[in-house]
Amino acid sequence: MRALAPEGRAVSVQLLACLFSSTTTFEEVQFAVQFYSEMKIRAQNAVLGLAAVLCFVDAFVAPKESDPGPALTAVMGILLVRRAIIVTPQSPVVIFAGCVLAGLMVVGNLSFVNLNRPIWMGLILILFVCYGLWERIEKLWS
Repeated sequence: MRALAPEGRAVSVQLLACLFSSTTTFEEVQFAVQFYSEMKIRAQNAVLGLAAVLCFVDAFVAPKESDPGPALTAVMGILLVRRAIIVTPQSPVVIFAGCVLAGLMVVGNLSFVNLNRPIWMGLILILFVCYGLWERIEKLWS
């Protein structure tokens, strides 16, 4: 047996019946149907979450004297987690900038790239602006 959620998606009534007792009101069931029909796990959240996990692992594994440093990598991981838990859709520019920043932190800590060169510093600055301020930039354009 299936019930239609407000958006027209089918939701199993048996699943919902297991969650409620016989004294549950119709409004509570309606709220549960709406909640289950709106709950989505987006790929963007998973990508940013994996980048955050990579930053936290690198913060523990990286040598203490590495250039960006484990503390800065951990802060980048916190910023990525903050974006990953947001439910609203993120712009592809924000996702790309976050992933590239996480990658640069990791390769910088492992001494594959010297991040003190002007080209890398400029790229990191541009990526941080895109990652942190992209919504405001889009509002200025429109």
